[in-house]
Amino acid sequence: MRISDNHIMVRPTLIVGLGGTGTLVCQWLEEFMRNVLGVVPPFIRFLKLDTDALEEGGPPNAGRADFINLFQHLDIGAVVRDCARYPDFHPHLDWFKPLGDKLDAVFADYGCQGLPRLGRLVFAELRESVIHQAVSTRFSELRAASQIDMKGDMEQFEIIPGGAPAVHIAASVCGGTGAGLLIDMAYNLRWWSREAFPRSAEVVGHLMLPEAFMIDPMLRPKLRAVAAATLEQIEFLSDPRRDDIPVRYQGGAEQCFDRLTAPFNFLYLVNGQGDLGVGNRKHLVKMVAQVIQSMTLEPASKLVASESNNKLADALGLYD
Repeated sequence: MRISDNHIMVRPTLIVGLGGTGTLVCQWLEEFMRNVLGVVPPFIRFLKLDTDALEEGGPPNAGRADFINLFQHLDIGAVVRDCARYPDFHPHLDWFKPLGDKLDAVFADYGCQGLPRLGRLVFAELRESVIHQAVSTRFSELRAASQIDMKGDMEQFEIIPGGAPAVHIAASVCGGTGAGLLIDMAYNLRWWSREAFPRSAEVVGHLMLPEAFMIDPMLRPKLRAVAAATLEQIEFLSDPRRDDIPVRYQGGAEQCFDRLTAPFNFLYLVNGQGDLGVGNRKHLVKMVAQVIQSMTLEPASKLVASESNNKLADALGLYD
């Protein structure tokens, strides 16, 4: 199916879903793309990461393609116990020690349990052995796809030559897996994109706030606290007046969150409040999926990019 009679300018694009919310966004986005084009275009790749099995709420025929259950690759409880007993053996997890001294390791045996620090521990431990490999494979495929001639319905798309790839990250900011993986994932995706492309990826975040979730009112303060902490970290890291921040990962050399590099080029926050009240995640994941489709496949993507860049220039002008 043709979307437009004119050529649509597109970029090699990786779409990453973190946690249950991000995975659902990816599933619906794949469904929408197949409904429009019959297939997922070759210049788009997906990666879905969670510390739990696929949850319900996706399309009826959603598959497991591109989904990685990180919990199957790591015994979180064992790492927590090991950190408590032999902290000197885990210098890359020094930031975890304040929680590790208080956390019952049996609690961690069942996943991240809504604790972002456990989600970050998973990223630190599996960065090289699982996550980097999965991302590099997809960036390599996108690089190859950008050099082939489009045929059939794909002829309507024209890949921008020599441009930076795009990365869209979908997640919630109030859970253990999504919020825990989010920031490290954004920075590492920039670094890893340079392995396949001459320019670092443009990273766009689509983050769901606590109001999107219909939960026990007693738990809502916890979700809001996690969301506030996550957004505060993103705001701090987006301030060029901060210092460079060194980070370490399992089996890898020290990296740095450069003070001039924010986690995201653009960030969209979805609060779930509207005519239907709050707790509309099942509708919002579809809405976010449709927005990402518009930003990656449709002629509107050029307008969105232009408007975003203009607003970014205005915002940067406010800095001293």
